Amino acid sequence: MKIIQLACAALLAMVATAASAQWQSQSTYEAVLIDAPADKVWDMVKGWDSLHTWHPVFSATKIIAGGLSVGSIRELTIKDGPKFTEELLSFDNVGQALQYKIIESPLPVVDYLSTVRVLSLGENRSELAWMASWRRKARDGATAENDDRAVGKFLSGAYQAGLQNVKKMAEGR
Repeated sequence: MKIIQLACAALLAMVATAASAQWQSQSTYEAVLIDAPADKVWDMVKGWDSLHTWHPVFSATKIIAGGLSVGSIRELTIKDGPKFTEELLSFDNVGQALQYKIIESPLPVVDYLSTVRVLSLGENRSELAWMASWRRKARDGATAENDDRAVGKFLSGAYQAGLQNVKKMAEGR
């Protein structure tokens, strides 16, 4: 009886390991080179309460708790209605980076942690990057619409929409 119990436990452990291997953390990284000083680009994107001013997908940004400091919660409204809530985890004005996590969203992701940062590449050139780690919501039975590749492609497109708009605004185009 002990041998059967041990064999069943080992089999369950193997199945659980195989299932969790299919639901691993993923990452997305997008960046754009901008012909503008890093300080100018950072001033455009650093406002925790102003994502809607530079990202064309969002119509409103509202602080719902904590002001503008680390730990504050914002609510983002997408132009067609759905809302996100996000928490500011770190803000580095000197290093020109901020990090946040999604609390609730219509996106098919969980464990979403993201960083937006600006890097100076000289007097009149900078790089704006948006990166994240995440897991898809569909832990089991992912389809072509919500598998890791599809979610990553969606996030890349959303990031690029914002990054390209900042580039256009910063370069005065």
